[in-house]
Amino acid sequence: MKLHTQWVPCWPILGMLVCTASIAQNTSGVRDAPPAASDTEIVVRATATERDRQEANAARQVFGREALKVYGDSQLSQMLARLPGVSVTGSSGDPQGNGREVRLRGMGQGYTQVQINGETVPQGFSIDSILPELIERVEIIRSATADASTQAIAGTINLVLRQQTANTTKVFKAHVARTLSDTSGGLSWQSGWQDGALSGSWTAQLQSETDRWMSILQQSASLPDGGTLYRRTSDNAGHEHRLRLGLTPRMTVRLGADESVQLDGLLTFTRLEGAGDAHRFTTEGQTLPYARDRLSWDIDNGLIHAGALWKLRPHPDARLEMRVGLDLNQRQSQAFLNYWTDHDAVLQWSDVSARLRDTTLKLSGKYSLSLNEAHTLGLGWDGNQSLRQETRVQREYSDFGMPVQDLDETFSARV
Repeated sequence: MKLHTQWVPCWPILGMLVCTASIAQNTSGVRDAPPAASDTEIVVRATATERDRQEANAARQVFGREALKVYGDSQLSQMLARLPGVSVTGSSGDPQGNGREVRLRGMGQGYTQVQINGETVPQGFSIDSILPELIERVEIIRSATADASTQAIAGTINLVLRQQTANTTKVFKAHVARTLSDTSGGLSWQSGWQDGALSGSWTAQLQSETDRWMSILQQSASLPDGGTLYRRTSDNAGHEHRLRLGLTPRMTVRLGADESVQLDGLLTFTRLEGAGDAHRFTTEGQTLPYARDRLSWDIDNGLIHAGALWKLRPHPDARLEMRVGLDLNQRQSQAFLNYWTDHDAVLQWSDVSARLRDTTLKLSGKYSLSLNEAHTLGLGWDGNQSLRQETRVQREYSDFGMPVQDLDETFSARV
């Protein structure tokens, strides 16, 4: 057996040891030195959205203005339908917008609560009566909470209206758009002011839109023996003009470092005028008693909201909010439906006029207490008194013996 001995230079190892010792010695010297004096003051601030999200007692998603205006939607229902987890059902061609329903988790009216600045929308509220330009952010809470009403089983969608401050640049915008079937234009103005403990803002917008449409509808029906009952073709054409006005004033009074009172309002007005014509041709089988019909409508819808919010922090870990609001929603509509024969004689004429008025007084509040870093105790209450009055008058006339019906209906309810 042979032993082989090999000498390995130790200089690299010794050098590493020396460097390590030197670094340790320098680090030790820095650690032992007294901290240098500094007069720099670091202040960390959180936005109102971040504070509200931190103090919320349920998971909350917030979509800011930058995310909402990406697609330039002209209707609020279109903007909400783009948000994840939110679906909007109903016909987009409904002149009144009442056919649109906002849903969370697939559940709509009675389970999904829609709010404006934290207050539940009034009865008869049309989602498209608010212009998208008036929305600052959309908050979505996807679970029921103790401080929400029983309508929030599926979740809550809170529409926070825009506000300006004295330090924010005043903004004036004008736009015009033209497509193959649509022409629209609008003006908007935003401003704010501040004087000591008082601050206020307002946002206003005026928008006008005109839609036109054309379509061809083919219908057919068969008998049990396979024969043709009828074959028909309808040429449809129509137009609608929408004029919408929105105003959102707001004023805040700071009573102290932990107490404030906020007054806010919302005024919307929507006017719809439109008409649709249909020419019907029977190519085979049974014919209709009329060859042409025309439906025209004229609808005015107004909403006035006034509310007050009192915020107080009785304790660093506690928060109290009290809200009171008054809502007035009024809609007035008139529709005409005429039928003509092949010889352009009026077969039947109908006139329907309706008026609806909703008045709601609301009182709600919330108290939250942070027990520790992982638990928060929340208590909420919600009450409202609503009065609805509705009238509908229908008049029909025919020179050809068609069945007609005249109605005078009045509804009144208090909830």
